[in-house]
Amino acid sequence: MSDTVRPNRLHEVGWLMEYRDAGNPAGPPIFLSLGETWERTPQALLDLLGRAPRHVHGYQIAMGGYPPLRQKLHSLLEREYSLKQDWHSNGRYEVGVCATGTRSLIYDYARYLAKHYAAGRRPVLLTFAPAWDYAGPFRAAGFTTRFLPLLPERGFAPDLAEILDAVDAAGRDPSTTAVFALNVQQNPTAQNLSPDLVDRLLGALVARKIPILIDDAYFAVTAPGTEPTCAMRMLLQRLDDADEDPLLYPWLLVRSLGKQFSCNGWGIGIAAAPPALLENLFNEWQLHHHYNINGLFQHALAEWIDSPDAEAYTQTQRSEIQDNRQHFLQLLHDHLGYPSTILSQSGTCTSFQLFPIPLRYTRQPHGAQRFVEDCMRQAGVLFTDAWPLPYNRGPDLMEYGFARVFLSARQSTLEEAVHRMEKVGLFYGEARPC
Repeated sequence: MSDTVRPNRLHEVGWLMEYRDAGNPAGPPIFLSLGETWERTPQALLDLLGRAPRHVHGYQIAMGGYPPLRQKLHSLLEREYSLKQDWHSNGRYEVGVCATGTRSLIYDYARYLAKHYAAGRRPVLLTFAPAWDYAGPFRAAGFTTRFLPLLPERGFAPDLAEILDAVDAAGRDPSTTAVFALNVQQNPTAQNLSPDLVDRLLGALVARKIPILIDDAYFAVTAPGTEPTCAMRMLLQRLDDADEDPLLYPWLLVRSLGKQFSCNGWGIGIAAAPPALLENLFNEWQLHHHYNINGLFQHALAEWIDSPDAEAYTQTQRSEIQDNRQHFLQLLHDHLGYPSTILSQSGTCTSFQLFPIPLRYTRQPHGAQRFVEDCMRQAGVLFTDAWPLPYNRGPDLMEYGFARVFLSARQSTLEEAVHRMEKVGLFYGEARPC
C-alpha cells in the first residue's frame, strides 16, 4: 500500500488508501476482508523454499505439474476423498497441478466448454448466491449467469426443489448450454452442504449431461468434527453407475492449496478431470497464457504435503478458525448489541463468517456496502460485503445485508476490530447496548 499507483479497482481499496492518506485516524488498518494470510504461512514450509534444487527455477516441461507434486496430489485425493482405485486405473479421472491459481484453470475450462460443448448455443452458468466470483471467469468466456439464492431466512441452506427445477429447465432448453459451478464447503455462508442434497443435485446434472465445476477450495478448512461432503466421490459413483463415457461428459475439480496452508500468493492448487479433458486444458488452453511455472513453490509443496507438519498445521488451523468464529460472534453480541440468535449462526467450514449489518443500514440503498465503507473510514477495519448479496425482495424492496469477516486472523486482532467499531458507535441497534 506504499505505492502511489492504486493497486486495483476494488472500491474497498479506494477507501483503504483514503484512510491511509488521512493518517490512519483509528490506528493501523485491520484487514478482515479477502482472505489475507500474510503472517500465517507455516515456517517449516517456507524453509523448504531455501532448500530447493536449482532446476525448479526454470520452466517445467510437464504441463500437468511438477511430477513429484502431481503424484502426491493424486495419492492425497484418493486417500482424503476415499476414491476407488479402479476409477483412476479405468480412466475415470486424472490429477494435475494448477500452477498459476485455480481461477485461471476455471477460465480455461469455461473457454473450452464455450467452444467445444456449447455448439453455437447460448452458454449459461448456474451457481449459488452468495458465492465466490465464478461468474467472473465464465462471463469472460461468454457465459451469462443464473444465480440460485441461498436465503438468510433459510439459514442459507439451498432449496433443492428450486435447484432441480433450474437444472431441469436448463436441460430442456435447446437454445442454451448450461454449466453448474458447485462449491460444497460454501464461501461465504460457511455451510457444508449435506451429502443428500449434493448427491441428488449431481444425479440431476449427470442425467441431463450438464457439465460441472467442483470447487473444493475449503475441503480441508472445516470445523473439528465436521465431515466435509465430498462431491467428487459422489460424481464418480454417479458416472460409474450410469456407465458414462469419460470422453463425452466434461467435469472439472479444482482445489486451492493456498487456503489450507496460508500461501494463496503461490497460486498452486489441485486439478482433477477426465484424462483427455485435463490433458487438453493443460496442453492447449493453458498455453494461451502461460507455461508450467512456479516450480519452486511446487517443489516445496511436494516436500511438505504429506509430512506430519502439514497434517498438524491443518488440524491446528481448523481448530483456531472455529474458535475464532465463535469468539467473533460472541464479541458482536457482547460489545455491539447483536441479538443472542447471532451465536447460533456459526458456520462449520471455510475461513469466513457472514454477519448481519446493523439495522439502520438495512434501510439504506446498498446498505451492506455503506456499512463496510463506514467500518473502514471510521474504524480502520476492512470487511467485505457478501457478493452478490444483498437481495432486493419484499413489497418495500428492503435490502437484506450481510458483511463477511475473515477468521484466520489472531483473536486479538478480531477483538481490536470490534472494540474500534464499538468506540465509533457501529452498533447493531440504534444505541449502545446495555
